[in-house]
Amino acid sequence: YWQTQVFDVYLGNSSLSGVWQSCEEENSKLTTGEIGIYGPDWKNLYNVEVEPKVFTPNGDGINDMVEVRFCVTLLFGRGGVVLEVYDKVGRRLRRYREERPKDTATGFSGASGSYKMHWDGKDESGRKVPPGVYVVKVYVEGTGAVELRTVGVAY
Repeated sequence: YWQTQVFDVYLGNSSLSGVWQSCEEENSKLTTGEIGIYGPDWKNLYNVEVEPKVFTPNGDGINDMVEVRFCVTLLFGRGGVVLEVYDKVGRRLRRYREERPKDTATGFSGASGSYKMHWDGKDESGRKVPPGVYVVKVYVEGTGAVELRTVGVAY
């Protein structure tokens, strides 16, 4: 699991107190007058890992859950983070959502940071899913950032 540091990036003009320009993904080049910023490809969602790759949600206390770890960088917007689980024919079985509060000091989205979400091998009704391979979909609402992984369920 990668350790990351997230930095809030924005531009200000010393002659205009309190006026800031955001550095967002949509802007690969930001300009204000003669000022320009060029940066590497920006990602809102990265370092997505699923552990273990196969789990056994049988209630014995060993490998009963899968942990999905990932990092998010989102400067603006509400940006809820969602984890969904699908079966092999594309039916959504389970959905988890987390939305962190906005930073009141800066006004930036609170979504940035490291996440750990868990799936217990059950569908929305609380029934255990049958053994098989499932697709885990992680995304940040409103950004287009989506990552897919697979996980196996065995009993």
